[in-house]
Amino acid sequence: NQGISPPASEIKGRIEFKNVSFKYPNGKKVLHNINLVIEAGQKAAFVGESGW
Repeated sequence: NQGISPPASEIKGRIEFKNVSFKYPNGKKVLHNINLVIEAGQKAAFVGESGW
């Protein structure tokens, strides 16, 4: 079964970000104190500029 994902109904747990901040080495801030919860079976995408 290598390379085959289980059905979303079988996935347990969640991903949680609390007070996440990020800035590029040049000082450009792109995230400031972000809170986000992604529950099992949910989909999320992060979209924006790449690089700095």
